[in-house]
Amino acid sequence: RIFSIIESILFLIIIIFACIYSIPIIFIHRFHQHNHIFTLNVCVATILCCFSWLPYMGASMFDNPIDYIQNTWIFFNIVQTIFTIQVPFSFVIASIHRYCSVVYHTKIFFKRKQWIILCLGCQWMLGFILSIPDLMVRW
Repeated sequence: RIFSIIESILFLIIIIFACIYSIPIIFIHRFHQHNHIFTLNVCVATILCCFSWLPYMGASMFDNPIDYIQNTWIFFNIVQTIFTIQVPFSFVIASIHRYCSVVYHTKIFFKRKQWIILCLGCQWMLGFILSIPDLMVRW
């Protein structure tokens, strides 16, 4: 139980720091640049991942987490899978963007908003698609 409490506190600290880091990106206009949008995406994915794991930590403090979560919290397991996948994918997409920006610096497409939307859309869609097998197994 002590580990669950520590993990819950760490998740809350991560959420607070990710929110603090993302607030200037959202509200200060000079930070509305392509690289900062990908940083904001990492923060959002991290916040959602932490929020998806908090119910599990709360349940593990009071009940047997394996039986309780597997039998009654199918939705939370699916959400955990989706949002946990998004965190590493957000770093991968940011790396792909940086790579394409450096290697193809003369191509206009990699400097447009459509490229950012395509990258972020593919990341989130791939996260949902890769969680479908988990959905089928648990349902």
